[in-house]
Amino acid sequence: MRLVSVFISFSFLLLIANANKYFLYIFNIPIDYSLFVVENNNVWVDQKVIDIIKKRVDIKVDIRHFDKSKAKYLLNGICSDNNDKLVFRKNSETNIIDVNTLKAYNEVKDERYKKGDYSVNQDQTLYKIIETKYFKLYYTNRQLGLILSGLLDSYYENIMNFFGFRYGEILNLGYKVPIYLAPTDDVYRSYNLVPDWSSGSLVFDFWGPTPSFVIYAHERDSFLIQRVLPHEITHLIIALYWKENALDQRTKFIQEGIAQYIEYRLLTGLEEIVVHPSIKIRFENLLYPTLDSKDSIKVFYENSLAFTSFLICRYGKFRYLQFIRKNRDSLDIIRNLNDVYQFTNFYDHHKVIKEIEDDWNYFIKTSNPTTLK
Repeated sequence: MRLVSVFISFSFLLLIANANKYFLYIFNIPIDYSLFVVENNNVWVDQKVIDIIKKRVDIKVDIRHFDKSKAKYLLNGICSDNNDKLVFRKNSETNIIDVNTLKAYNEVKDERYKKGDYSVNQDQTLYKIIETKYFKLYYTNRQLGLILSGLLDSYYENIMNFFGFRYGEILNLGYKVPIYLAPTDDVYRSYNLVPDWSSGSLVFDFWGPTPSFVIYAHERDSFLIQRVLPHEITHLIIALYWKENALDQRTKFIQEGIAQYIEYRLLTGLEEIVVHPSIKIRFENLLYPTLDSKDSIKVFYENSLAFTSFLICRYGKFRYLQFIRKNRDSLDIIRNLNDVYQFTNFYDHHKVIKEIEDDWNYFIKTSNPTTLK
């Protein structure tokens, strides 16, 4: 079923952290900050991270890797003892810690973790280039390139109109955002930090001399790519508006929810789209997701979309846009929700979460989902 596959097709990647925070990727899966600790050259991880690795690679972990006082395992020690299977890389310039299989590193020869390197290895692919008002499109399929050249700017302007952002409110990059369309899976996997399971990614950096943005997508499916690009352009616009706040993992469910909502809004031509999740998770699990498998990613994306649908259809677009604006100035997500939607008269963190959960469940029981294909 096409709808199910789409929920696991997208990702936005937050490439550069601030000076005091690292990003940990295990097999290109981003790991939640609560599951690891960085101390100088050592990286300590919870059992959940070890479980993620063991699902993919048969490794040995012994007692000397475990620190009782921390209740964590020494990740770089485990990788060193299993260097025939795992490669550990910690880059203090980009604040990226990456663990992948030796096979994956041998397949990708480009310097994908070099600071500021957002380019594609041009030796791999002979791209044609079309420039539009806002984008620079790199492609190999001439027919698809021509189709998209007529759609990209309309996507961007339609999404800008949806949010009501004025051009002075968003970051002015001073250049056209590059979009690379990969003709094959191998080329797509060679792009910087793009997960194998995705069909499109926005990669951006606020911490270099100038902000850097690039969109990557598969070229293999002309129908799918007309869904991927509105999704990634939504991520782009939110990042240009929120700036560094777009890097915070707490906002992931908001960003993925609205990116999917706008994707379907453009696809269907409907202003309101009601979505019921096939497997509902609690609202609290959206705030602190564990994305350690394709199934967990699918469920997270589907519930992010469903929650966005609930807020817009239950309370209206105007309030939702107020909520988006609130998160530009503050990352107290629960307080921001209560300020806009008034779930409780007197702020109480746990009570707000309960009221949101109850209201969302009631919405699902009393509304009919929009038919999506």
